[in-house]
Amino acid sequence: MDSWQGRHIEEVIGNWGAPSSMLQLEDGKKVYSWVSNWGSAYLMSTCRQSFTTSSKGIIKNWRYTGCPHWQSISMDKINQMSSDLSQPTEK
Repeated sequence: MDSWQGRHIEEVIGNWGAPSSMLQLEDGKKVYSWVSNWGSAYLMSTCRQSFTTSSKGIIKNWRYTGCPHWQSISMDKINQMSSDLSQPTEK
Protein backbone atom coordinates (compact mmCIF):
# COMPACT_ATOMS: atom_id res chain seq x y z
CA MET A 1 0.00 0.00 0.00
CA ASP A 2 3.03 2.27 0.33
CA SER A 3 3.20 2.49 -3.46
CA TRP A 4 -0.10 4.44 -3.53
CA GLN A 5 1.07 7.22 -1.22
CA GLY A 6 1.37 10.54 -3.09
CA ARG A 7 -0.81 9.34 -5.96
CA HIS A 8 -4.37 10.40 -6.75
CA ILE A 9 -7.19 8.29 -5.28
CA GLU A 10 -8.67 7.89 -8.78
CA GLU A 11 -5.71 5.63 -9.60
CA VAL A 12 -6.67 3.27 -6.77
CA ILE A 13 -10.34 3.34 -7.81
CA GLY A 14 -9.30 2.57 -11.38
CA ASN A 15 -7.37 -0.50 -10.16
CA TRP A 16 -9.49 -1.72 -7.25
CA GLY A 17 -12.97 -0.62 -8.29
CA ALA A 18 -15.40 1.50 -6.30
CA PRO A 19 -14.70 1.78 -2.56
CA SER A 20 -17.06 0.20 -0.05
CA SER A 21 -17.39 3.58 1.68
CA MET A 22 -16.15 7.17 1.67
CA LEU A 23 -16.13 9.53 4.64
CA GLN A 24 -15.84 13.31 4.20
CA LEU A 25 -13.90 14.93 7.06
CA GLU A 26 -14.49 18.49 8.25
CA ASP A 27 -11.07 19.68 7.07
CA GLY A 28 -11.77 18.62 3.46
CA LYS A 29 -9.87 15.35 3.66
CA LYS A 30 -11.61 12.10 2.70
CA VAL A 31 -11.22 8.51 3.87
CA TYR A 32 -11.89 5.81 1.26
CA SER A 33 -12.29 2.21 2.43
CA TRP A 34 -12.45 -1.15 0.70
CA VAL A 35 -13.86 -4.06 2.70
CA SER A 36 -13.55 -7.75 1.85
CA ASN A 37 -14.06 -11.03 3.68
CA TRP A 38 -11.56 -13.85 3.62
CA GLY A 39 -10.97 -17.14 5.41
CA SER A 40 -12.33 -20.63 5.38
CA ALA A 41 -15.63 -22.31 6.16
CA TYR A 42 -14.56 -22.42 9.82
CA LEU A 43 -13.15 -18.95 10.34
CA MET A 44 -13.99 -15.75 8.45
CA SER A 45 -12.28 -12.40 8.86
CA THR A 46 -12.97 -8.94 7.49
CA CYS A 47 -10.22 -6.98 5.79
CA ARG A 48 -10.55 -3.17 5.67
CA GLN A 49 -8.05 -1.18 3.61
CA SER A 50 -8.35 2.62 3.87
CA PHE A 51 -6.68 5.63 2.31
CA THR A 52 -6.86 9.20 3.63
CA THR A 53 -6.58 11.87 0.95
CA SER A 54 -6.02 15.59 0.88
CA SER A 55 -8.89 17.80 -0.23
CA LYS A 56 -7.44 17.49 -3.76
CA GLY A 57 -7.57 13.66 -3.71
CA ILE A 58 -3.87 12.98 -3.14
CA ILE A 59 -3.25 9.96 -0.88
CA LYS A 60 -1.55 11.11 2.33
CA ASN A 61 -1.64 7.91 4.39
CA TRP A 62 -3.17 4.47 4.56
CA ARG A 63 -4.23 1.85 7.04
CA TYR A 64 -5.43 -1.72 7.02
CA THR A 65 -6.94 -4.02 9.63
CA GLY A 66 -7.85 -7.69 9.60
CA CYS A 67 -6.15 -8.36 6.26
CA PRO A 68 -3.98 -11.35 5.40
CA HIS A 69 -0.34 -10.38 5.01
CA TRP A 70 -0.27 -10.85 1.22
CA GLN A 71 -3.18 -8.45 0.70
CA SER A 72 -1.25 -5.53 2.17
CA ILE A 73 1.81 -5.96 -0.05
CA SER A 74 2.16 -3.61 -3.02
CA MET A 75 2.27 -5.03 -6.54
CA ASP A 76 5.79 -3.60 -6.88
CA LYS A 77 6.88 -5.68 -3.88
CA ILE A 78 5.15 -8.81 -5.23
CA ASN A 79 6.88 -8.36 -8.59
CA GLN A 80 10.24 -7.89 -6.85
CA MET A 81 9.72 -11.04 -4.74
CA SER A 82 8.78 -12.98 -7.88
CA SER A 83 11.89 -11.72 -9.65
CA ASP A 84 14.06 -12.64 -6.66
CA LEU A 85 12.66 -16.19 -6.65
CA SER A 86 13.43 -16.68 -10.34
CA GLN A 87 17.11 -15.74 -9.91
CA PRO A 88 19.53 -18.65 -9.59
CA THR A 89 21.09 -19.04 -6.16
CA GLU A 90 24.79 -19.56 -5.56
CA LYS A 91 25.86 -22.78 -3.88
